This record gives sequence, structure tokens and C-alpha cells, in this order.
Amino acid sequence: MKLDSTQTLDKQFKPSGPLAGLDGPGFSWLKYADIHFNRVEGWYVGGENTFDSLAGRWTVRTAAGYGVADHRWKGSAGVEYLWDSDHSLTTGAEWFSQARAISDEGYHSSFSNTLTSLLGKNDYFDYYRVQGGRVTIGARPLGEVSVRASFGREVHRSARQTTNYSLFYAREKYRPQPLVEEGVMQPIGLSVRWGPEAVMFNLIPQNELQIDMEHSARRSTGGEFDFSRVLVRGQVRIATFLRRNLFPAQLTMRMSAGTSTGSLPLQRQFALETQSSDYAPLGVLRAARVKEFAGDRFVQFSAEHDFRSAFFLWIGLPYFYERGIETVAYATVAASSFRSRRMSIAPAVSGVYSEAGIGINRLFQLFRLDVTYRFRAPEGIRVTLGVAQLL
Repeated sequence: MKLDSTQTLDKQFKPSGPLAGLDGPGFSWLKYADIHFNRVEGWYVGGENTFDSLAGRWTVRTAAGYGVADHRWKGSAGVEYLWDSDHSLTTGAEWFSQARAISDEGYHSSFSNTLTSLLGKNDYFDYYRVQGGRVTIGARPLGEVSVRASFGREVHRSARQTTNYSLFYAREKYRPQPLVEEGVMQPIGLSVRWGPEAVMFNLIPQNELQIDMEHSARRSTGGEFDFSRVLVRGQVRIATFLRRNLFPAQLTMRMSAGTSTGSLPLQRQFALETQSSDYAPLGVLRAARVKEFAGDRFVQFSAEHDFRSAFFLWIGLPYFYERGIETVAYATVAASSFRSRRMSIAPAVSGVYSEAGIGINRLFQLFRLDVTYRFRAPEGIRVTLGVAQLL
């Protein structure tokens, strides 16, 4: 793929190749389907839809499906009202009955997890059952600053493994599914975000900062849990050289940190996101094992430099630089710790972890290949594949 600065972004990134046909009318139903597989639900078959601008300012979201192995119906329904035309003030309510992933920051999708489960007997997530509802208030007080407050009532129950099925490795077993602390949780939440709306899987990194806070206490909010939890995530991109180009070389720095007080239940613990069966989305630890590190507090910092096609231009490989293939270098350091070991995500440990590596971005327009060295024992090199960063 050759990038021409005279083209519009729509033309430069217009779908092409074998995946372009998925945008046709014969596949339009896929955007409503929710079909996935995991060790708790087995095959889950369902659908979801969002109805925007009903009666002018109402938005309705619905989802429903059936778990074939756990024999349970699940679903959610929510409604949101927009008080003004620029969406600066919203109120909403939601009901849900679901099998939810523990400590899911959105790096891995249910689709990729279905593939790793069926092909490699590796279910990345841990799960718990939750039923309840919440009310929300959202506002945009300043430009790209958004605030959302919520109050909910949730009944938490442990989810148990119901199937050992996979296409291969029939004699092997899935990683154990942990039990959570059961009971009624009535949390108050507050989320503050600066930056444009996040792009799915961070395919287009952008400057942003988000702070998520959650508090649950028997005396003030009710329920059976006493804890407070804060999660901070930020990202900044800086152009370093080739600034006159359409896509200059970029340094991207990411930071995330979380802390808690009180008796943090297992289903609210922090787990450092990692590769899964050598699939590594942007932002995860590429050489760490699945659920290797967790805790009731953590910090993680990473720096990555995208040299664009400058390296291939410098060494004289036109096949690569004419197709926009890029080189990247990166390093990450992270640490997690437990104040209490009452319950934890097995087999997670605490401690300091670091890794560094190099990668090739935009292979066949779609993929990214990374070679990463981990400095914590057992030291070693891991090769991972991911989805390409677009900009």
C-alpha cells in the first residue's frame, strides 16, 4: 500500500483485499451478531443492537443470547436521554444479567478469545456472573473533557467452567476458573476523560487521559463490600522527525496505574494485560504469561517509537518502504503488589517486570510482528503477532 499525501484519509484507508467484501450487504447481519466461545458459557449465540435518535433524543441499547454449555439466557437493556443537541448532558439507566470478564481493559476481543480457546485451549479471561442495574449521568463541560457518574446495584456470583471443549488438545485442561467473592455490591462510580473518543483496540493512538473511580461501602452505599478503587490511564504522542511527511515519526508514551483501599474483592483486582497465544494487541505485555501479574495496586509505563519507513529507506529496501511497512522499537516496565492475599487471580504473582523489543508494523496492511525480550526470570524471547497500528 502506497500512501499519497494528496489523497484523502477515506481513500488512503478504504478497505481492500479479502476483508473488503465483509462490508457488503450479504454480511450486514454480522454487526448485530454476538457469537463467541469460552470455557464458562461454551458457545454463546446472541445478538445486539443500538437504536439511535428515537423520538429525537432517546438511545436504546439491547443485547440477548444463550450459553449452550451453561444453559443460561443472558442479556442487557439500556436507555439514554440526550438533553441537548450537542450531547453535553445525558442521563441513562441499564439492566443486565451477564457473565462478565474479571479485570478486562478491552485489549482482547471475544472474537480473538474464541480463536485462542478453540485452537489453543487458552481462554484468556476469567469470569463471574452479575445481575443488576445502574443509573448514569454524563456531561461534557469543556471541549474534549467528559464526565460520567453512576450508581448501581449488582449481585455477584461465581462462574464455573462448564466445558473442556476445543478443536485440539483434547486431553489438556483449561486454566482454572477462579471463584469470586459473592454478594450484593452497590457501587458509586465516577469517570473523567480528556481526549477524543477512544478508537477500538487503540488502532489509532491519540493523546488522552482517563480516571475511573469506584466506591462501595456497607454504611454509605449499602451492599456487602467495602472498598475504593482508582484507575488512571494516559497516553501522549510526540512527533520526533520527518515532520513534513503526512505521517511523521512518532514517540508514544503510555502510563496506567491503579490503587485501592479496603477489602478489594477478586472481581475488582487489577491484572496486567498480556499476550494470549502469541497474539498481542497494542498496549499489552508481549512476553509475559497470561494472568502472570495481578494485585490490588499496580503501575505500568511504556514507550514506543515508530520510525515509519525511514529504516527501510535508509538501507535501500524499496519493497518495504513503498508499501508503507514500518519499524518500531519499544520498552515497558510494570509492577504489581498485594496488600492482602485473601483471594487472588491464580496463578498471578506480584513484583516488577520489564521487557523491550522491536517490531514490524503494517505487514500486508493489517498485521504487526514483534520480537520481545523479557528481563524477569525466566528470561527469554517471544515472537507475537497483532493488528497493525493505522496512524
